[in-house]
Amino acid sequence: MFSDRPRWLYIVLAVSVLLNLFLAGFVIGRLSFPAAHVQGEAGAGAMVARSQVRDLPLMERIRFGLALRRHAFELRETRDQLRDARAKAERAITAQAYDEALVKARLADVRQAVTAQQEALHNALADALSTLSPQSRAELVNATKENVRRRLRARP
Repeated sequence: MFSDRPRWLYIVLAVSVLLNLFLAGFVIGRLSFPAAHVQGEAGAGAMVARSQVRDLPLMERIRFGLALRRHAFELRETRDQLRDARAKAERAITAQAYDEALVKARLADVRQAVTAQQEALHNALADALSTLSPQSRAELVNATKENVRRRLRARP
């Protein structure tokens, strides 16, 4: 075949090409389905169900995901602040000596962290929704409302 070149060089080249194709597929998949790794439907107060984003046209799904990713740091930060506030509230509630004033203060911290997280999420969502067509925005809202109705009817 190519006797003047070492055989191992062709093997390394083939492995490199396969690895690059795999990584390209992974990146395209993450951009195309930004929330596919997250399970679950929208809660009763949600405006957009993550599962409905997968039904968007490919280019809109990519733009939507990229817009959300621009807010990833802020969303992660507010989620971490909420987790910390909840942990402090749990420690205050389960302390040997119950201090009602401390519990109330910690619950107020949780409430403030929830509000901050919702504000960050709503800002990210508004930015991501601005990348969609009016028809896609309407379809997302309608599909989410139907999912919430279905879940509420299914409750025991």
